[in-house]
Amino acid sequence: MRSFQSWLALAAALFISAVPAQSQVLYGDANLDGTVNVGDATTALQISVNLIQASPAQVCAADVSPVAANGIFGDKTVNVSDAISILQKIVGNTTVDPWPGARSICELEPGPIGGVPLPTIINPLAVHADTNREIKLSGGFKLQGTITGAGQNDSLFFVDEAQQITASTKIENGSYITGVPAGNYTAYFSRMATSSGGIIPSTSVVTVPTGITVSVTADTTRDLATPAMPPLFTVSGTVTAPGDQEPPIFFSIQQVRDANGQPLNQVSGSSSSVFSMDGTYSVQLPAGVYRANFNATGEENDWFASVPALETITVTGNTTQNLSAPPLVNLSGTVTVTGGGTLPPGTSQVILSDTTTTGSFTGKYASTQVKGGQYALQAATGNYGLSFSHSLGTTGQEGSWSYRIGELNLQADTVHPIQVPPFPSARVKLAGKVVGPDGAPITKGSISISSISLDGVSQMQTASPQDLQAFCEGGACPDRSKLVAPLTFFLFAALAADGSFNLSVPPGEYHVTVFPDPGFPVTNKFQ
Repeated sequence: MRSFQSWLALAAALFISAVPAQSQVLYGDANLDGTVNVGDATTALQISVNLIQASPAQVCAADVSPVAANGIFGDKTVNVSDAISILQKIVGNTTVDPWPGARSICELEPGPIGGVPLPTIINPLAVHADTNREIKLSGGFKLQGTITGAGQNDSLFFVDEAQQITASTKIENGSYITGVPAGNYTAYFSRMATSSGGIIPSTSVVTVPTGITVSVTADTTRDLATPAMPPLFTVSGTVTAPGDQEPPIFFSIQQVRDANGQPLNQVSGSSSSVFSMDGTYSVQLPAGVYRANFNATGEENDWFASVPALETITVTGNTTQNLSAPPLVNLSGTVTVTGGGTLPPGTSQVILSDTTTTGSFTGKYASTQVKGGQYALQAATGNYGLSFSHSLGTTGQEGSWSYRIGELNLQADTVHPIQVPPFPSARVKLAGKVVGPDGAPITKGSISISSISLDGVSQMQTASPQDLQAFCEGGACPDRSKLVAPLTFFLFAALAADGSFNLSVPPGEYHVTVFPDPGFPVTNKFQ
């Protein structure tokens, strides 16, 4: 959960300018506020004369001219003719009817659209006043089959050619089923191994490619066989901590290089959850290079820290490797609201996130709850990004405020007061309904929104290169993703039984993600 929350906070802060899927584009909506009006014609004109640097989503929405004989429209640029076409649409004098025509050229051959509802992202969605929006999910196809030789705890992953999309599915009774967009996918197989002995057995998860690629252009059945798994070796040793620190009871081991010393991609490799109740540990792992991440907690779990071991573990056979936890230092202080304001009801956390470690290895992290305006925790020395998070107690919805305070170089026991801005009290309604590719309501699912910018709040500051490297690893990030909002708002809610949602949010622009529940796992994106 710790890793998920830290990625989620970063994803909420970064503005990724992605071109929406066809079902999400409102053609003519050049300013992306959910309607087509005179403001969009003005925005298109400003884009055409370079007064506005348009995002890919804006170009896709504003590029409505020319219209070819086959109904496909646009020329991948925004110029005066696009502004005129939008204006003609507004006054009901457009030659493009029905609007927007057959298909925009900006869709770049997205491939067939199937009937399986897939997670869908709208970025950005402007919510400056009460807004009603129907969200139509993009469609994909069923990918299913049998897999021989699989055990109860085995699973499959399907990864696209760009290493951007993964579909994971559990194997039940020798069968699997998931949903994916059209494309070519490589299958990976994952198996869990349990180490014998100890009060709490340690577990390892080994994921390897099957060597099988599946092309999906329609509902597809593909039967598989379990691939040959690499041999497992016993990795064992003792765990120590300096001074009067308690040796960590729980830690994780993450593979960072394969048996040939090459870095791993985002799917392959092995990881292990290790319990060391008596200062010793033993786990089963394939050959490779590993790092351990220790977990430490304060009394009554009032703080949590994760810190890398001082040693790497190189496994070429049965291996004895003793591990040492680095020393921790104290960080404490007061938390106040600028101008003497108070926080809304809920719980607050102070969070330290490593700004130097990149890649799949988690790195240093620490967090603690704020109690009575005070915080105190322990962490390893080093450079951190310091942030504040306030969880909102809302019935039927989970929400939080996050505030990026800055950087902290922690080298010794430190008292560091924290001041956070008053969170905006203004609220508007974001309501609507989620429908599938066929237009039918999605009866099970969830919607999450994270702010890109908030009205009346200092919007953007430059993200650290380390944040960008960690978030964008494996693919180039658009230039606009180099902006991070210091103050962000996040809200998560389940869809109602009729597919509707009704959220109360501060005015601003949002990154919106809808996850349907079609009854089996569907795709996720790495980034």
